[in-house]
Amino acid sequence: MSIDNKKLKSCPRITDTSVTDKGEIRIRWTEVPGTDKYAVKRSETPDGEFELVAWEKGTEYIDKSVKKDITYWYRIVALKVLKGKRNSKKMSPVAARVISSVPAAEKLKITGAGMKIKLEWVKPENVSSFLVYRRNEYFDQLMPVCKVTEGSFIDRDVVGGQIYHYSVQSLDGNRQGNFSREVSCVCLDSGEILSVKSHLFKKVDLKVRIVAGADGYIFERSTDGESFDEVGKTDSDVSVRYTDKADKAFTAYYYRVKAYKKVGEKTFISKPSKSVRVKTK
Repeated sequence: MSIDNKKLKSCPRITDTSVTDKGEIRIRWTEVPGTDKYAVKRSETPDGEFELVAWEKGTEYIDKSVKKDITYWYRIVALKVLKGKRNSKKMSPVAARVISSVPAAEKLKITGAGMKIKLEWVKPENVSSFLVYRRNEYFDQLMPVCKVTEGSFIDRDVVGGQIYHYSVQSLDGNRQGNFSREVSCVCLDSGEILSVKSHLFKKVDLKVRIVAGADGYIFERSTDGESFDEVGKTDSDVSVRYTDKADKAFTAYYYRVKAYKKVGEKTFISKPSKSVRVKTK
């Protein structure tokens, strides 16, 4: 039991929800320093009330009361007893697990175009429909957004610059099946070149409009207005100015800009802006 009055500083994080040889669900989570015990909570719906199923001193629990083809949503709550009969609590993000022979959707692919996101996947045999789940970068829990019968879904309810994460769960009638892997995407505005000025010694100054959610901007140049090559890149969302040194003086060039954002190891790039023309000095 705690003897100090320091509150918990970090949240537990569920690291594993695996199925044992006996058909039970094993949950593991990260340790939170100073915790007296952990509450394992469970719900059969992602937005339902989470009920207490166990208290644990360690960072592992085996749920023996689960049934097949039912999705269980787990949350871990770290608890520390403070002085004066007060408690310090920290909750984990929610993680889902189902024991089912209904196969998951395969080859899940995601693309963003304009202000919509399209998901496509291969429909396994004996799967009648799919639940599409989504969360954004500010929310840790996947929530259902649509039920579909085919292997595709278009999400038009997106905000530019915000990262969205998706997973698809297979259904066979009333049987709840396995989840696909999680995929991510972000839609970016194409941006706009607000001003372009030519200076001596072939230098060209460009200023662009800030794009919501962008990590930076890619600048491209062309001599004919059709075939563009990258000439520069900023690595900050607030770096909206760029100076290019062109190849030749007294020559007309076209410039355009693209916004980009990194999500993990993947980089998402917007469509190019309208080009602007300038003559070098």
